[in-house]
Amino acid sequence: MPRSLAAWGFLGAALLLSGSVLDMLGAFPNVSRVTLEIVLSVPIAVQEMALAVWLIARGFEDSDIASP
Repeated sequence: MPRSLAAWGFLGAALLLSGSVLDMLGAFPNVSRVTLEIVLSVPIAVQEMALAVWLIARGFEDSDIASP
């Protein structure tokens, strides 16, 4: 897994977690909770899709499949 994808995942998860905590503390009184969660979950969702594409594009090695 490329380090850039891993870092992207950590940053996206941290953003989502910190946004949820700030929402619980009432830092965003004029923003809907659903809207906030959707906006903050976009980076981690895109990272998951990019990781899936990278794994599919990388493929399998024949030696991994042949070994018991």
